[in-house]
Amino acid sequence: MPILNIENEQVILGPKGKPEYVILPIARYQQLMRMLEDYGLGQAILAAEAEPRYRKSEALALLESEERPESTQDNYPSTT
Repeated sequence: MPILNIENEQVILGPKGKPEYVILPIARYQQLMRMLEDYGLGQAILAAEAEPRYRKSEALALLESEERPESTQDNYPSTT
């Protein structure tokens, strides 16, 4: 596969000459990962802001009223 060097980033071309992979300097890769994480966190914040808000007493009442899942321990046959 041929390799092209574009501003310190290498592109590996596939058999049809189309880019298939990119080789990045580690600093650039880490920067991109931080940007993706920040974007994801921002999206989570926007989604959370669209959720209803509750007073502490309301939230505690909701948590207490939720059904708790049964213990999975009872779903397994006895080994004794």
